[in-house]
Amino acid sequence: MTLNNQSINSQVKAVDIVNQALNELGLPGASLINGDTQFATDFNTKQIIALLNAAGQELAQKYEWQILRRSLYFETESLVNIQGNYAYDSNLGIYVFTCTNPTAELFNIYQTGNLVNYNAVSSPIVDPTDPSDITYQAYPYTRVQYVSNPFTDSSIKMQFLPAIELTNGQTTYPTSINLCKVRFPLPQDYVCLVDGTGWDYTRHFPLIGPTTEQEWAWLVNGFVATAPRIRWAIFNNSLNVYPAYNSVERLTFIYKSNGWCGTLFGATPNIPNSYNLPTYQNKVVFPDDVVFFNDRLIISFIKYKLYAIKGLENETLYRDYLQLLDVAIAQDSALRNLSMAPDIANPFISWNNLPDSGYSTFSNVISYV
Repeated sequence: MTLNNQSINSQVKAVDIVNQALNELGLPGASLINGDTQFATDFNTKQIIALLNAAGQELAQKYEWQILRRSLYFETESLVNIQGNYAYDSNLGIYVFTCTNPTAELFNIYQTGNLVNYNAVSSPIVDPTDPSDITYQAYPYTRVQYVSNPFTDSSIKMQFLPAIELTNGQTTYPTSINLCKVRFPLPQDYVCLVDGTGWDYTRHFPLIGPTTEQEWAWLVNGFVATAPRIRWAIFNNSLNVYPAYNSVERLTFIYKSNGWCGTLFGATPNIPNSYNLPTYQNKVVFPDDVVFFNDRLIISFIKYKLYAIKGLENETLYRDYLQLLDVAIAQDSALRNLSMAPDIANPFISWNNLPDSGYSTFSNVISYV
């Protein structure tokens, strides 16, 4: 038994794998319902689908498959000079910043719940009677909380954390703030980041991180100035960056995915110039879900596991599965060339490009083409 193509990326529909497995086991084909868009709940179909999902999930953890390495891109965003007023709200009992004419972009961020991914940066609040007394300094990592309901309120109200406490009679409030996106939710198929792959490709600098909890606390609470290099940390299932920038910074990582099945890129029916982006998941649900692992490898796993569950002799099936797995791993990616000096080569002209000798002489014998 051999692989029918490469070790992965066979891109076979789940229903075809299920039917092939049932056929080789001498069982009836899978039953489909609702216009062939869903699997039926008969025993054979349910059991093979369960084994198919077990196969994909186990294989995803068994080896560092290249099909499960995916690029992750983030762009920092900023909404600058948001106009409003900062004052005490007697109904709420807190100080709030009120924006009475939010832009469409700000309203969308507020309405979709994405405001929690932004930090507020404002000018310092100064005591009008003593300009040297800064009552509150907004650091680059001031969190924002919801106060008003955008569905019933014509204005948007926000509270800053740490809370801004004003003295009685103070009249100088921040009249504008900047909102900077510094938290990015991770993909649903995320497992972990590949070490050393974080880059700010706007500035062509590698990102610094992940920071420890102690380092992060020092950055956001005790570090009073911004820096040219972006630090990052992962907590609360999101990527957090420091500091906040008013300019767009494009960040990239490579991450490990558990999405061994899903959907492919394709045009949306009946909608011109519209496309469905690929989706990645770790469980087959619909007949048209695409399995990215090789179908022969998946089917061999299903047959071996089914025989093992029923207490039948399965040594030959298990041996076939292991053989296919070894071939798949061997063919998954190329072997890197060995080097005595394994540094990344410099693509620019430098002293490394100069010959050992003869670079200061000229010969008419040499013909340059």
